[in-house]
Amino acid sequence: LGIVSTDDVARAAQAGRLELPVSSCMGHPVRTIDEDALLDDAMAAMMRHRVGRLPVLRGGALVGIVTRSDVRGALYPGTPD
Repeated sequence: LGIVSTDDVARAAQAGRLELPVSSCMGHPVRTIDEDALLDDAMAAMMRHRVGRLPVLRGGALVGIVTRSDVRGALYPGTPD
């Protein structure tokens, strides 16, 4: 349905909306990636959609999450997060 980031929560707190349901601040549509996608594709999707993480799907089911730091670490070992 959606995804909530720390930025979403911070904006809700600033607006005094922490007593509202999660659905009031979650981002949607959720940008996802298939587990067989290439790391380059994951990074490109994160940049294109301006997100820092992507839920990973297998056959439409959630199996994990990949972050920008995960991808950078795999593509460029030894670089700082």
